[in-house]
Amino acid sequence: MTNEAKFVLLQLYSIYLDRIDEGMSKRSASYFGSDESSFNAFFLDFNFEDYIDAVLELKHRDFVIASAEDGGFLEMALSREGIAYSESESKKDYKTLMDLIRDLKKLII
Repeated sequence: MTNEAKFVLLQLYSIYLDRIDEGMSKRSASYFGSDESSFNAFFLDFNFEDYIDAVLELKHRDFVIASAEDGGFLEMALSREGIAYSESESKKDYKTLMDLIRDLKKLII
């Protein structure tokens, strides 16, 4: 997996956890909407095309569920596989997760 895709996945996972802490259901917390809405809400430091490529890579690995269209996607959600991978990478520790995201961000942005 590329560093860009891993960064996007772990960032989405951290948002998912924050949403659950705020009382959202797991299903609702895993939903991120379209390419433009998710990019504008969470990834403005990232290049838009690189973001799309990272999400499509995650889709190929079954870490997200995305309805691809015209080089982008209309809807996207974290999959159970993506959540499980993120839990394993972060050892279910929020500080470890934030450290991983910070270190990956330094490499790609």
